[in-house]
Amino acid sequence: MAPPKYADLGKAAKDCLSKDFVVGDVKFEVATKTSTGVAFKTITTKNQKDGTVDGTCEAKYLYKPYNLEVTEKWSTAGVLLQTLSIEGLADGLKIDNDTSYNTNNEAITSVVKVDYVQKQIRTTADVNLLKKVVNATSVFNHNQVFVGVQAAYDGANGAVASKTIAASYIAPDFQFTTSTDGEKVSSSLHHRVSAQTVAAVAFGWKKGTNETDFALGGHFNLDAGSFLKAKLTHTGQLTFGYTQVVSPNAKVSVGMNVDSKNLSTDAHRLGFSLVLSA
Repeated sequence: MAPPKYADLGKAAKDCLSKDFVVGDVKFEVATKTSTGVAFKTITTKNQKDGTVDGTCEAKYLYKPYNLEVTEKWSTAGVLLQTLSIEGLADGLKIDNDTSYNTNNEAITSVVKVDYVQKQIRTTADVNLLKKVVNATSVFNHNQVFVGVQAAYDGANGAVASKTIAASYIAPDFQFTTSTDGEKVSSSLHHRVSAQTVAAVAFGWKKGTNETDFALGGHFNLDAGSFLKAKLTHTGQLTFGYTQVVSPNAKVSVGMNVDSKNLSTDAHRLGFSLVLSA
């Protein structure tokens, strides 16, 4: 099995503890695809706390003669984003270029991303052309053990901005991952208890202050078209999520967050999401 990206080490636990919890927003998403292969996606989100409404519109198409994928994205925040992605220049090589333009302050960003993967190694490099920052990672594997390193170099200041190391053990029914940047140690465990039930826990310890944090959660398949998720954090936040596949082209999700330390306040939040595709 080829190694995952460094950012995806421990992804199974991260997804169990973060995805499909619709809290605090009302979200409406529509995805369509034309006969010529152009894919469109629009997302509208209303924040229930302040009432603000945000939206994005995305178009994606593949220019087959050069195996070039082009993604254009516009947002109501006034940000225009273009991603050019090409594969096939060499075996296991993918190159992206992300360029954004903010119409409010005329700020421009441009990041080149390189992803190279082989059977037992995966290396990535993100180069911010304007800020002169390079973020590089490598992941190596031997059987079920994966070891990764990450470092960011700030060319403008001539200094290493950050560095971390991580290790992950991936078995058929569980995954354990731990990482550290020298100041904080973070670990996670993902366990497939049965075909219907998944459990995950994440915990961290900060050097110097001895501060700790944790999150415990689970994913429960109720039937072929619905599932329930729950999560509890060290701050007493209890979050639930329920997703129902209404049809092959429609999915509804609802969520609720309860602040167990402030039950008598209005700190609790609800959420709703409707996703349609064609």
